[in-house]
Amino acid sequence: MLVEALVVARIYEIQRRKERLDLAELAILRWVEMWSIPKIAKKLERSTNTIDWGLQKLKKGELDRLNLDRETKSKIKEVWWTSFHGK
Repeated sequence: MLVEALVVARIYEIQRRKERLDLAELAILRWVEMWSIPKIAKKLERSTNTIDWGLQKLKKGELDRLNLDRETKSKIKEVWWTSFHGK
C-alpha cells in the first residue's frame, strides 16, 4: 500500500519595517520650522499618530539625548515655554 504525504503550503505576507522615526528631524520641523503635524506626517510618510507619539517621546526627555546643537535645543525649549505660559 502506497501512502502519499500531505503537503500544506502557506504564503505569509511580511510587513516591511520602515526606518525609525528621526526624532531630531521631527523636533526641528515641529518647533523650529513650526510645521503642522499633518504636514510633518506627509513629509516623513508616517501617520499623524506616529508623529504625535514621537512628539510625546521628545517632551518626556528624549530631546536632551538627541545630537542637536545647544542653540537648536534652546529654541525648541523656548517654543515649549511660550506655548505653555504665553509670550
